[in-house]
Order: sequence, then C-alpha cells, then structure tokens
Amino acid sequence: MIQIARCLRAKFTYCIFIVGILTINNGTNSPLQAQQFNHYLPESFHPLKTDSKSVIDLVTKKYKQVVQKQDTVSVIQTLILLSSMERINLNYRTAFDRAGEALFLAEQYNNALLIAKAHEELGVLNYLFKQDDSAGLHFRNSLLFYKKSQAINKQQSLLHPYYNLLLYYQRIKDYQKTKAYIDSCSFITKSNGLLNFEKIFINEKRANLCRWDSDFDKAIAFIEKSIQTLENLKTDEKLFLKQKSFLIILYATKGSIYRSQGKIEKAKIFLEKSLQEKDLYGEHTFYKSFVYKSYATLLYDIGEFKKSYENLLRAQEINDKYLNPRNDENHNFLSIKNRYSEEINKKNTEINLKNLELAESKRENLRFRIFFFIAISLIIVVVFIFRYRTQYLKHQKENAINNKKQQQSKELIELKNKELTSTMLQLIEKDEIIKTLSNQLKKDPSNKILLSSIEKHSVSLWEAFNTRFIALNKEFYDRLKKQVPDLSAADLKICALIKLNFSGKEMAYLLGISEGSVNVARHRLRKKMGIDRETNLVQYINSI
Repeated sequence: MIQIARCLRAKFTYCIFIVGILTINNGTNSPLQAQQFNHYLPESFHPLKTDSKSVIDLVTKKYKQVVQKQDTVSVIQTLILLSSMERINLNYRTAFDRAGEALFLAEQYNNALLIAKAHEELGVLNYLFKQDDSAGLHFRNSLLFYKKSQAINKQQSLLHPYYNLLLYYQRIKDYQKTKAYIDSCSFITKSNGLLNFEKIFINEKRANLCRWDSDFDKAIAFIEKSIQTLENLKTDEKLFLKQKSFLIILYATKGSIYRSQGKIEKAKIFLEKSLQEKDLYGEHTFYKSFVYKSYATLLYDIGEFKKSYENLLRAQEINDKYLNPRNDENHNFLSIKNRYSEEINKKNTEINLKNLELAESKRENLRFRIFFFIAISLIIVVVFIFRYRTQYLKHQKENAINNKKQQQSKELIELKNKELTSTMLQLIEKDEIIKTLSNQLKKDPSNKILLSSIEKHSVSLWEAFNTRFIALNKEFYDRLKKQVPDLSAADLKICALIKLNFSGKEMAYLLGISEGSVNVARHRLRKKMGIDRETNLVQYINSI
C-alpha cells in the first residue's frame, strides 16, 4: 500500500508540473512553421563528416586575409558564410553580428546580389526567433534586390526569396498570400525542372493550407508525397543529407494531423520519428521545442506522465537556452541589436554631426556673404553719391559758366544791335540829307557831274544793314525758317527790322516801300506765325 501511495504521489507531482509548464508556455506553444532555408556553405561541407568548428576557423582565417587585401566582395561573401556556419552551430548572437556587418558593407558597396543575400540571412535569423516584422521586412528586401541582380545575371533563381516570403506569410497565417506564393514557387520549380523541391517543400505547404481548411485527408496525402519523395533521395547521399532534416517537419506535421483526427497511436509514432531525426543545419532547433511540447501533451493525455515530464524539460531547456531573456547570453541579442543596426546608427550619427557642421558652416558662410554684400553695397552707394555729387557740382559749374557766357553774349549782341540800330538811324538821316541836296542840285544842269559822283558812291542802306545784322545774329534766319518754313525773303527783312525795334516809318525808308506796305507785311507775318493781336510781335521774334 505504501509503495502504491508513493507511485500515485509521484504521478500527481508530474501532473502538476506538466500542467504548470503547459500553462506558462501557452504563449509560445504555436509551431514555428516549416522552413528550408538557403545556406551559403562550402561545397565540401558535410554535416555528418565535417567538423563545423574547424570550418569556421578556416573561414575566419580567410576572412582576415581578404580584409587585409581590402577585397570588399570577398569580405561580404565570407561574412555571410560565417553567419550561416554560426547559425548551424547555434551561435546566434555571432550570426546576427556577421550578417548585420555583411548587410552594412553590401549597402556601402552597392552590390544588389550581396545586399539580397545579406537581407536573406538576417531574415532567416529573425524568422528563427519569431521576430516576424523584421523577418518579413528582410525577406521583402531580399526579393527586391534579387530581382535587381537578376536584371544583370539572368541565371539567378528567384525560388528561395519567393519561398522565404511563403514561409513568412504562412507564419502570420495570411491565407491568400500564402496561397499566392505557393503558386509562384510552384511555377518557378516547374519552369526550372526542380521537381523534387516541388514534391517535397511545396506539397508540405499545400498540406498546411488543407489543415487550415480542416481537409485532413488531403493534407495527409500531400505530406505522404513529400515524405516518399524525400526518402527516395537516399540513393544520392549528398542531396539526401541536404534535405534530410526536413523530415523533422514532415513527420511532426503528419503526427499533428493524425492527432487532430483522434488517431493517437499514429500521431505518437510520427512525433517520435520527428524527434529521432537529426537537425543537421541547425534550422529546426525551435521547431523541435514545439515538437517536444506537442509530444509531451499527447503523452499526458494518454497517462504517460513521466515521459511527458521528460519531454517538457527538453522543450524548456531549448527555450531557456535561446529564448529566455533572463539568460545572460541572450539578454543583449534577443532585442536584435545587431551589427547592421549599430553600424547604421553610427553612420547616421556621423551624418547628423556632419550635417550640423555643414549647416553651421553654411550659416557662417551666409553671414559672411551678407556682411560682404552690405559692405560692398555701402561702398557702391558712397562711390555713387560721391560721383553724383562731383558730377552735379561740375555740371552746376559748367551751367554757371555757360549761362554767364550766354548772358555776356546776349548782352554783347544786344549792345551791338543797339549800335547797329543807332548807326542805321544815322545813315538814314544822312541819306535823307544827301537826297535833299541831290534834289537841289538837280535844279541846276551844271551839277550833273557832281550828281553822278554822288550816285556812284552811294551804298544801298538795306545791304549795309543786312551784312552787319547777319554778322551779329548768326543763324537767326535759319531758326526763323525752321519754326515758320513758309516765310518769304521780304518777310525775313521785316523780321530782322522788327527784332531791332525799328519803327514802321524807318522800315519803309530802309526797304524803299510805303509805311502802309510795312503794316500789311506785319499783319501777314502774324498770320503765318499763327499769333493773335494780343501777342507782342517784337518779343515773339526776339524769343526765336
């Protein structure tokens, strides 16, 4: 009885522990969807025969050599290779650092294919740790840059980048996009003759769609096709080993479907087969944790509490080792503070500092330009004012001199004209006296010789006047004709006499016409010049 009691107590303890663990891990109990990633590994690498640590040491040595040679392409390729090797060895923190540094350098080098591969490697690492947003971003960028590189290298296949996105959309349970990417991958595999990939991996994805639709029989059929195709590859050891780890996914999926159908024994068989398979490339570590928990739950349901407890411990060990943030080794890198982010932040900081320095330099330059512009403007204004002032004073001085000269010239002309008028009046009086004497001498015929001598030496008064007038008033006739073009020679004579203020009687005497004719001529002048009787004719002609 005591022994039975102890046995029951032990079973009860296992039950309590298992229920507790299942409750604690409820948030992480969803499966990590099936994956088969692209590995950038040496051709000679054999997961069962090759010591991966020695390979890492060899590649690290090569990495140091290409760094010394400053061969950027080889540096990036080696970093991606090291990331894959560290991932296989479950050294995830180092893998993140290597992949992040590779992406940073690839972006600096601006090589589309290398950028695509670095994004792909980071996407795989994010995917393994269920950091779905980051994984999706890297996978999308990887596809984008693979397409850019394909424009250069037509041989580059887009199967893996499409398949990575298929894994991502399956993970986040986007039914439509999962189906669309299944169709895309299927088209690529058939176009490139990759029938084994189609039968193994694409059929597994179709099985998951059937599970979502609760069509379990069809899902089992797809899984069996995948398993059969993969097991038939045993004849090709290298190809079989490359794909063999995927049996972990296929057996576990088949076991989960059987369990959903209530076929517990079959479910148990395939979950056990899944756990027996070796994860040769280290990409199913977290999936195996899920399989351990699924198997533990099944064992608990059928009353095998001890085995359930043991499998839960194995699952918990994986989670604690890689996913528990309280683990010192995981604390820093679970937040994915990878090398790429650090380099980008460092670069952004440097750029921001340079931008600040550039902005300050621009401000200094702008201040100098403004000061220089103001100084030059002030100098120009001062020079302009000085020059304007000098020119103004010079102009004023010249105007004063010209005005003085004009005034003097005008006064001289007026003086000369007065002298001319006085002289002409004296000549008129003299001529009148001569005419009177001539008339007296004509009464005596004996004076003919004397009269002939007087007439011979007499000069026309008008010609004498006009010669001296033109000498004193140059261009007067020209200005007059320019202002009143239709003036006759007689009109010009009248204008000259009017300018010197001769009376009508004196004009008549000089011109040898009657005084009435002079008045008629003056009236005709007013009409030709277009002036009325109110306007002073003498002033008007003098203004010309």
